[in-house]
Amino acid sequence: MVWIQALTTRKTRVVPTPGPDTVPLLGNLHLIPKTNIHYKFTEWAKQYGEIYSVEMGPETAIVITSPAAV
Repeated sequence: MVWIQALTTRKTRVVPTPGPDTVPLLGNLHLIPKTNIHYKFTEWAKQYGEIYSVEMGPETAIVITSPAAV
């Protein structure tokens, strides 16, 4: 199970979460494949843990990969 929540406001303070390195403007978009995206999210879950963040352009997505983490 993968749950993604986009944070729509930059005023929100978010506890820093681990995640892949980003590049300006793109964030992590260059690392996300066009097909079989779930394999990349599973790989990142193994590397960064049950909760991690992904930058999608100017927005931050918090990825929760375990029902127990909710």
